[in-house]
Amino acid sequence: MSIELIIITGLSGAGRREAVRCFEDLGYFCVDNLPPAMISQFVDLCSKSEGRISKVTLGIDIRGGEFFKDISFSLEELKKKGISFYILFLDATNDVLMRRFAETKRKHPLHQNVLEGIVLERKQLSEIKAKADKILDTSRLSTKDLWKVLSDLFSGMKKGTITLTLLSFGFKYGLPLDVDFLFDVRFLPDPSHLEPFKNLNGLEPLPKEYIINSPATKPFLKRIEGLINELLPDYIKEGKRYLTLALGSEEGRFRSPALIRELANSLSRTEHRIVERHRDLHGL
Repeated sequence: MSIELIIITGLSGAGRREAVRCFEDLGYFCVDNLPPAMISQFVDLCSKSEGRISKVTLGIDIRGGEFFKDISFSLEELKKKGISFYILFLDATNDVLMRRFAETKRKHPLHQNVLEGIVLERKQLSEIKAKADKILDTSRLSTKDLWKVLSDLFSGMKKGTITLTLLSFGFKYGLPLDVDFLFDVRFLPDPSHLEPFKNLNGLEPLPKEYIINSPATKPFLKRIEGLINELLPDYIKEGKRYLTLALGSEEGRFRSPALIRELANSLSRTEHRIVERHRDLHGL
C-alpha cells in the first residue's frame, strides 16, 4: 500500500510544531524532529504496517544540526524507491519571527543574536525551500488561522486535481511570501474614498458590485480565469498539488477581496479544490 508522505520544514518560529499537531487532527501519523537520515528507513517501516499507517507527516527542524544536511540524500532515496512526497515549507517575515522569539523568550538555535540566526537559517534552508511543493507564509496567521488553512489545503483532496488558493492582500502591508502567481489590481477604481462604503469591504454587496461592474474588471477576470484553466492541467502533469494565485490592491480591503470572491465563485464549478483567503481584509 502506498504512503502519503508530507514533510514539514521551514524557519524556526514559523509554526512547524502547530502544523504537525494540525496534521495529527487530520488523521496523519506524525513524527516531529526525525533526523533526515532516518526518513527512508522510517517510511519503509510504515509501508510494512499492512495499511495501518497510510498517511504520514514528518516535521524536520534545523535543530537537527548536521543531520539536516542529509535531507537531500534522503529525498533522493525516496525517489529511487518510487515513494512520492510533498514538502510544506513554513515561512514568515524577519520582523514577525523576531517578535515571536521575543514573546516566547526563546533563543534562536543557530545564533545568540536572533536576527543573525534568522538570516543564517534562511541561507541554510534555501535549497529545501526551492524544492518545496507549497510555501506557506504564516506572518499574518494566528494558530487558529494556521489550522484552518492547513485543513483547507490537505483534507479530502481527489487524485488528479489541484488545490488552488486564491489570496487577496494589500501592498501596504507587504508582499505575501507564498504565491505562484501575483497580479496588481490597483488599476481598478477604488471605492474606499466613497462615503457610503467607508465602513464596508469588498466582500459586501454594494462595494463588490461597484468594483465588479467597472468596465475593466470583467475582461481582466476573464483573462485570469482563462489562464488558470489553461495552466492547471500542465501543473498537475508535473506533479504539482498546490498553487497560490494572489491579487493585490493598496490596502487589500476592497478591490482584491472583491475579485478573489468573484474568481472563487466561478472556479468552484471546476473539479479542483478552491481555497479563498483574504490576508488584509481587516487591516493590521
